[in-house]
Amino acid sequence: MTKKAKFHKVASNFSVCIWTVLGLLTIGSIINGDVGLLINIFIGLIFIVLAYYLFLKKQNISVLISHAEYWNGKDLVIEKTFNRFLILENVLVVMQILVGIILLSAVISRVIGEKVPVFG
Repeated sequence: MTKKAKFHKVASNFSVCIWTVLGLLTIGSIINGDVGLLINIFIGLIFIVLAYYLFLKKQNISVLISHAEYWNGKDLVIEKTFNRFLILENVLVVMQILVGIILLSAVISRVIGEKVPVFG
């Protein structure tokens, strides 16, 4: 497994964890008050569904990586094209992590710092 593939695996797992925690904290924030109960549950479920989508995407790209590494020794064109794809995918995963960390810090500030629901 190449360094780019290992980075993708670790970064994707981290991204899935961030978005899952984000959804769970949003839903759990209704403990601080029932204002905006439905919106907190709905948005929290959206974050969790997004995390599940990111998990499925990670699984499918892992299968693609395993097949591409099998072809590496046979055809140089596939290797170059796949390396470009993997670099772009790694950039997108880093952007997912950054957006997730920004939102997670806002949710933690609202839920733990202010002791109020995220939305409400």
